[in-house]
Amino acid sequence: MKLPLWTVGWVLDQSATKYPQVITGAEIKRCLNISEDAALRLKKRVQVFASQHKSAVESLFYSELKKRFHKSKDLLEPDRSDINKRVTTPVGNKPIPQSDSVVLFSAKERSNKGRKRFRHHGQTASIYLTDSLGGRQVGVMVQTTTWKGGPALYESIPNQQTKTILPIIQRQIPKNTPFFTDMGMDWLKPYNRNHRTVNHNLQSKRGTGKSRRRFQQNGIHTQAAEGRQGALKTAFRAYRYIKPEHSQLYLNEYSFFGALKYYGAERITAQNQSLLGNNLDRSTKQAGWGLSGMNVGQKAETITALTQPFFYRPPTMDDRRELSPRAQAFRENREIMEAIGSSNEKLANALTEYQKFYAAPTVSHQRRRERQYAHTAQKLWQALPDNGYADLSLICRENGLSKRMCHRVVARWSHIGLTNVIDRTVISRNNKEHVYDVQRILPNLPHVLYMVTGPARRTTLKEWQSHIKSDYPRAKINNTLRGRKYERRWLQTS
Repeated sequence: MKLPLWTVGWVLDQSATKYPQVITGAEIKRCLNISEDAALRLKKRVQVFASQHKSAVESLFYSELKKRFHKSKDLLEPDRSDINKRVTTPVGNKPIPQSDSVVLFSAKERSNKGRKRFRHHGQTASIYLTDSLGGRQVGVMVQTTTWKGGPALYESIPNQQTKTILPIIQRQIPKNTPFFTDMGMDWLKPYNRNHRTVNHNLQSKRGTGKSRRRFQQNGIHTQAAEGRQGALKTAFRAYRYIKPEHSQLYLNEYSFFGALKYYGAERITAQNQSLLGNNLDRSTKQAGWGLSGMNVGQKAETITALTQPFFYRPPTMDDRRELSPRAQAFRENREIMEAIGSSNEKLANALTEYQKFYAAPTVSHQRRRERQYAHTAQKLWQALPDNGYADLSLICRENGLSKRMCHRVVARWSHIGLTNVIDRTVISRNNKEHVYDVQRILPNLPHVLYMVTGPARRTTLKEWQSHIKSDYPRAKINNTLRGRKYERRWLQTS
């Protein structure tokens, strides 16, 4: 380099000393009295150096969790009635890993025609421009994984979908390791039996508003991850703004110096050498770390070639439409329709109705109600066993599902041939509960509608319920007896 080699060591030393604060290109320029371009390239070299050690840091992170919970027992299930019950009793005081997501930089209101959020909701809405302005990503969303007093891993993500976050969690957290998140990742329970969630939107039992227990329930919380995210946001204010394409480089740098403080340089270096093995010499020259890696040309093309493997590639508007949950539902329905062909006409009609409902303009409250039914149906389907029948009432109690909504769902499933439903209800004077046994027929749940509108609503619901089988002879009810029928029977027989 044209700069002396000690300038690299100075930037590394200052970055490690100032952590959890960061050193910016402007500070490097001011302290070393060099040009702005030279300072930025020097900053990029340190970021490449930190990014090359990312796999070593993740490996140490994974190994420590695997060793900590190697012989520990499973966590307890949360109890809503007992606020003093802690799910962490079997593991004692061992720090449990946590994960959460945060938005660092958001789209400004003037970039969205005076609207902060439009047509989209949640954290994802604030990092993308509105569709009329191109829909490109301008903000940064980060997935944070850490534990109390431990290092933190940061990953730049485009959304919070399962296909985006699940590979990151599986790479960082061993299987069935105790793990805490918020309700946004409640889909993780089938992949990790020790996954527990905290409801940050828990409503107060008295009056209106949020409960005081929304931050911690039965010892479940994400305060360690939220604390690291607060430190991350405070540190990144020094940058003012970073492009999403460069976000992973900055996050790798910040994560590396935090791990350097926790593990030490010797452990990270030894782990990196064991991962690289025989390719150590070749990797040091290509990746830009070590003496041979740092001492390369100062051309802009060289810096770009070094940083290119660690760039974050934001999705385009077409990619976002293709990755949207609605497009995924349409794609899955098409695959199911191609598989069944003309064997199940009712299911084919149900899939066509779903396509027409969401392709045409509909009333907002109808879509909201359909989302509620779809969410309940998905949780019920996941709770059903792969083989054999299951008691619907027991599943509803264990998973906190609405029995009234589940009765509508299983009637719909029985009508279009997704499940076998048997009604074992015996109505008596002391028993008014409906007892259903449900069995899967198809391996995957198609996306169908559960609401019925129009004048034929009652007729359609009765048609759905008529497909529920019964394994006992139903007694005929005399419709002529009205009002106090038991007293009338006694008067007639006396």
